[in-house]
Amino acid sequence: MLRLLAILLLLANALIFGWTEGWFTGLVASGDSDREPRRLSAQVNANTITVVNAVTLARMQSQTVCLEAGPYSPAELVQIDSLARSALPEGSWSLLTRERPGSWMVYIGKFPARDAMQRRADELKRLNVAFEELRTPADLVPGLVLARYGRVDEAQEAVRRLAERKVRGARVVQLNAPVISHHLRLPKADAMLQASAQALRDQLLGKPFVACDK
Repeated sequence: MLRLLAILLLLANALIFGWTEGWFTGLVASGDSDREPRRLSAQVNANTITVVNAVTLARMQSQTVCLEAGPYSPAELVQIDSLARSALPEGSWSLLTRERPGSWMVYIGKFPARDAMQRRADELKRLNVAFEELRTPADLVPGLVLARYGRVDEAQEAVRRLAERKVRGARVVQLNAPVISHHLRLPKADAMLQASAQALRDQLLGKPFVACDK
């Protein structure tokens, strides 16, 4: 009897040892088998799965970019302002106004013919006044440009000084008028705000968000 018990005990120990070593995994389904590493290897495209911990996720969410849509005219700005108020989180956006300055030139012309322009050019050389031949716009050619300015008052002052030097016929001509434009800016767009901006693409009047100008 004691011998039989010893044999049974030996077999029980062998079974326990074999179970712990995984000898019977293929024969018996284990309730914990779905927790083992082999479960990940059995998944489809398991190599494409990336585990992101809380620190990495917080870092990703903290990374922001500056986005800007525009330019918009004053008339378009009304629609864009309404869109931003209804679709974007308060405090996440702002409206910027930019003004591109105009340009003016001190000009002599338009001459009836090139030989007339050449005679005036020779006169300016004798007076030691710098100039260049105007190429565009066509309605001012042939003509001479004595200087270009970013402010009309500076151009007017230049004409006054030229008159003191006996330069005849100089006048101020506007090349480009000042232009005012408006932009919708997201100065610190995180991943969620970038997704919201992308969702508004079709409502931005053909001027979607892009990276802000430096």
